[in-house]
Amino acid sequence: MKVKAPVWAEVSRYLVEFEMKPSAAQVVWPFKYKKTLGCDERDFESLIAAQQTVLVRRERPIRAIFFDMDATVIKEETIVVLAEFAGLSERVSEITERAMKGELDFREALTERVALLKNLPVTILEQAFSRLTLNPGIAEIIGFFKERGIPSYLISGGFLELAGPLAERLGFAGCHANTLGKRLGVLTGEVVGAIVDAEAKRAFLLSTCKELGISPLDACAVGDGANDLPMMLESGDRIGFRPKPVLWPHLTGVNWVGDHRFLEVLA
Repeated sequence: MKVKAPVWAEVSRYLVEFEMKPSAAQVVWPFKYKKTLGCDERDFESLIAAQQTVLVRRERPIRAIFFDMDATVIKEETIVVLAEFAGLSERVSEITERAMKGELDFREALTERVALLKNLPVTILEQAFSRLTLNPGIAEIIGFFKERGIPSYLISGGFLELAGPLAERLGFAGCHANTLGKRLGVLTGEVVGAIVDAEAKRAFLLSTCKELGISPLDACAVGDGANDLPMMLESGDRIGFRPKPVLWPHLTGVNWVGDHRFLEVLA
């Protein structure tokens, strides 16, 4: 296994160097790290562009964390997985990629993609769920935060039919996502109720923080695309998981390594 150069995280005023070591084609956890001084904003931006894992760490720990689902908690985009059953995965994947880059209006793009699922049997939902792949470290980090009294929430522009079971399986404290329309055993090609778009994600984060009695500045939001930006901007910590460039100027951390366990330093 070829090991990448050390990746960096800034903890308060310090940089932390993580050393990844291979073992049977897998990265050994935990990362080893050392503190070193000297990182300004330009260095931070250059490290992001160079795809280094970078984290600005505040002195106090987070009190809640919100995860996007598609391409963050899981490797796949769920709408693309569903579209495979209609033989339209390439078309839907192209629309999804443009929407996540911020090139298309999310609501319009979602409506267009869901319409392509019309008349597919609802049985594909269970099949689609079985195809989802967790990104490394997500189960462990949710458990880690839970042990420390830090609730985790799953919030997605995807679908509750997949996000719900996933949230229950991983131990998320709550979940918010779109609901697919169904009638007589088939999908209607519509979203039922209000669409969970970027603004809805933001509103969920704010309302949940209010219920918890905490400031949004004590929360962390983790995501990968343009649809995650509004909720990130409300959060004290904004972590991009292999993020699209549209997010880069707004992030306090970037995870290019792909293992969520590096978020332990937030607790």
